[in-house]
Amino acid sequence: MPRIFDNIEQELLPALRQTLGLSERSDFCVGYFNLRGWKAIDGMVDKWSGEAGHQCRLLVGMQRLPQDELRQAYSLLPQEDQVSNQAVIRLKRRLAKEFQDQLTFGAPTDEDESGLRRLAAQLKAGKVVVKLFLRHPLHAKLYLCFRPDPNSPIVGFLGSSNLTFAGLSHQGELNVDVLDQGTDRGALLHLDALLHAYPAQCQVSVFQAPARASIFHPKLYIFDAPGKRSIVAGSANLTAGGLGSNFESLIYYQDCGLTAPEARHAEEIWSLFSNPVPPLRREFLKPLTKNYLRALLAKLPTQRDTGEKSEDATFRELWRPLSRVPLPRSTRPKPRKRTTPEVAARRYLVMDVLNETRWTQMQVPIPVVEGFFGVDKRQSLDLHLSILTKTGLSQPIERPLVMSQGQEGQRLMRRIEMPQIRDLERPLAVVFVKLLGRGRFAFKLIPKNSAPYLRPKTQRLRLHASVGGFPD
Repeated sequence: MPRIFDNIEQELLPALRQTLGLSERSDFCVGYFNLRGWKAIDGMVDKWSGEAGHQCRLLVGMQRLPQDELRQAYSLLPQEDQVSNQAVIRLKRRLAKEFQDQLTFGAPTDEDESGLRRLAAQLKAGKVVVKLFLRHPLHAKLYLCFRPDPNSPIVGFLGSSNLTFAGLSHQGELNVDVLDQGTDRGALLHLDALLHAYPAQCQVSVFQAPARASIFHPKLYIFDAPGKRSIVAGSANLTAGGLGSNFESLIYYQDCGLTAPEARHAEEIWSLFSNPVPPLRREFLKPLTKNYLRALLAKLPTQRDTGEKSEDATFRELWRPLSRVPLPRSTRPKPRKRTTPEVAARRYLVMDVLNETRWTQMQVPIPVVEGFFGVDKRQSLDLHLSILTKTGLSQPIERPLVMSQGQEGQRLMRRIEMPQIRDLERPLAVVFVKLLGRGRFAFKLIPKNSAPYLRPKTQRLRLHASVGGFPD
């Protein structure tokens, strides 16, 4: 939800200064500004180089005095839209005269004179570019700040405050901030959790656009299956709004052959950014490491209230029936039950995953199958497995307990299909947790030589193939 700056409970000046301190350039459009207002923020602008893309562009509208507006409104003479050269010169002189008058208000100080000299130096260096809008009176107040931030590259302040010290700080005003919002903290944390839950299947990278005034904006979804490829390309981001509630424009190619032009073009677009080649550079693509994740999270607010519906509420609204026409046997939609079970039981299993012949299957001894999973050695059962992540439990996936070959009663092992362990260095450890409901479990892989794997307690539990109460 946008913040409101009224200069009573919350002042605009501190927020504007803080945002400018993190920005590389800015564009201001105001009806009026004075030297004392500029002096309050000039230190933020002075650090910029003055080159294109590193300066403050200021558009000023010369406001008429009330008596001038009244005189023009009742004038019998036709009004011209164009301003003559003589009028331009006259208005420039008037602006300079107003600057001079501002230094005579109250008791001018040495600080006021220093502020004027700084403004003059910034104008000469190109750090500030001032233009007058003279076609008609301009009354807009807009402050745009451009930051090297992939999540909120543009921050705007829109409202009633002119670029004066009173408008920014003292007199009652009404302004709001507007963020060009992108990926939020929750999404980054969830991606990190998926990255660790599926280390062999999931890769997450952040593409930093090379141009300072640009952001990474493509939306491409590719789904590969044996011998075919489906593609979605268009305007939709990977958000609840983009996938459900917004109006978007998308093209869907279903089950294209891998050699079809559409499939090859999609692969070319993907490769352009996933494997950057000149004029793009490899450093534009950064893997989501722990250090980089911390750096990104530090730039985002701890809590962002956007004023929008929650994701659950959005999807509930999307899937409600839109028709009010009574149809035969029509019933009210039943609320969906939670598909992600809560951790309630106090049972866990810690065991090793060894160098087995099947690289996507885990062997489980029959005593463990019967004692922990509660399945008789002659019984078949599909397990509902969720992954334990930092953000909770993933949606459960059905995995069968496969019976090993051998005569009835002599089978010593059962097998669980676990694609997550493919290509992981062995041995590694796995922790299973019993959930509420028959056949419901959650698990977490502990990679070899990781800190949790090397803990003495984990080592002792692994050696004894421990099954017991919930671990500390």
